[in-house]
Amino acid sequence: MSHVAHVTGDVLGRGFQAAGIVVGAARQHAAVREHRRLEDLGAAEVLAEEIVRLRRQVALAQAETRRARAETAVLVAEVGHASARADRAETALARLLRAIQA
Repeated sequence: MSHVAHVTGDVLGRGFQAAGIVVGAARQHAAVREHRRLEDLGAAEVLAEEIVRLRRQVALAQAETRRARAETAVLVAEVGHASARADRAETALARLLRAIQA
């Protein structure tokens, strides 16, 4: 084998070796990107499930707030009626005392 053929073969061998390294690196990079994509997809799914759970909790809290407001309105009305009854009773007691003192 001549010196030129030997050098040419060596250069070609190293070229193929470099090409193999580049192809391997590209495949590894693609694999890493796919792995990250799958991790991101999984994180997005977890986040979506958490959003659904939080929306349900918000809906339950809003319903509870509506119930509490309705109950508060009923209690306010009852306090108003009781206050009116107390005022009438106080007026009646004042009349009774005036009648007894007269």
